[in-house]
Amino acid sequence: MRHSRRGPPLYKRTRELVYALGGIGLHVGGHAANVAIDLSKLGKMGVAATGGIGDDPFGAFIVAELEGHGVEVHAELCEHHALPRACPQDH
Repeated sequence: MRHSRRGPPLYKRTRELVYALGGIGLHVGGHAANVAIDLSKLGKMGVAATGGIGDDPFGAFIVAELEGHGVEVHAELCEHHALPRACPQDH
């Protein structure tokens, strides 16, 4: 590992253990979620978000965060796709 004077440490080796001394934060993001949360914070009533979401702990976290900000969530759970993308249709 070498340090740059103008930025964070640079890591060259793969599989090197890196510690986050201040912890790692998990936050909801993306246009729809950000706008819905901001509208709710501004006091708007009836704010809702809809879309596909992974049926996994991260999906549950997103739903909980949105609902915690007063956003009504209409989500289609995607069992095999935890990444943020449209749920494939079974045809």
